[in-house]
Amino acid sequence: MNGVDKQVYTVKKNIPAKIPYGFNATSVELLFNLDPTAILGIPWATTNALTMGAINNNLVVCMGDGTTPMYF
Repeated sequence: MNGVDKQVYTVKKNIPAKIPYGFNATSVELLFNLDPTAILGIPWATTNALTMGAINNNLVVCMGDGTTPMYF
């Protein structure tokens, strides 16, 4: 940006139309099963709100407790 040009965006909030056939449970496939304590040594408790993401070839694990995310 050059600090002069501007762009205007319009955001519309809608409720999507319902599909007539619903959710197909037979199309669901388990992609992975992760035991964070045994495999990665991550301290696990039922109070944790563990989230995972991927950046390039790295797995990012956030414990949800304010600690720094771990990169694998």
